[in-house]
Amino acid sequence: MGIVEQGSGTRGFLDIPQESFQDSILVFPIVSIGNVPQLAVDLLLENFPFQLVGLVDSSGLIPFYGHGALKGPYSITTALQVFWLERAPQSPNIVCLQIRTPPAKGFTNLFVEEMISLLNLWKPRLTILLASFSALSIIPGGMIEPGQSRVIRTAIPENLSIVNSAAVEFVGEEYFEENRFSLFSKFWEKLKSFELNFLALSMHVYEGDNTNDAIYYFQKLCHFLRIFNVPDGESVKLPDSWRSIL
Repeated sequence: MGIVEQGSGTRGFLDIPQESFQDSILVFPIVSIGNVPQLAVDLLLENFPFQLVGLVDSSGLIPFYGHGALKGPYSITTALQVFWLERAPQSPNIVCLQIRTPPAKGFTNLFVEEMISLLNLWKPRLTILLASFSALSIIPGGMIEPGQSRVIRTAIPENLSIVNSAAVEFVGEEYFEENRFSLFSKFWEKLKSFELNFLALSMHVYEGDNTNDAIYYFQKLCHFLRIFNVPDGESVKLPDSWRSIL
């Protein structure tokens, strides 16, 4: 394994060169309402041949150790892991930076700084933040219906050619006006000060059993990423790690 290095020192290990990420799309789910972004990425990892290629340490996250996201006798899950999907040469590879726990109290800013430093080191071609907002939020256009998804536009237009822009509706930053103090907003504001191409895919949900929300989000994300042969309805495979909570 190679060493992941940031300005603050050694922060983890990778099975592939960090330079591999520069032409990739990086998907980063932000801890938010119902944890729907994390659940959607779980489905992405379960239904397509992703490989676990790295572990990243963070001084700001609550430690976690549990059932692995991928099948295997030694499969485990930690608070922050890196997954890789190799695709055909004409399609960018996909990196998922899966997060399992929120920042510890008082360590949110430290966690954001660590992750921004990591993204700035890897410099992916496009970073996609995944967020879920409360369906009770009021945006400038009025009340939003649960299940509706939007993309908050900031990416350089030419980089949108590597995703399926027709799969979603694009909106301005005022879309998350009601979520200014969320973890998502901290990442959003910080990213704008760096020369990174990024955007956010969001969905409005209610808290509760968010299984169906996660499936819908997963399918929408796949279409946006131009992933084909997306499973539909009951053909979506649910992770083994969900069994204890479903």
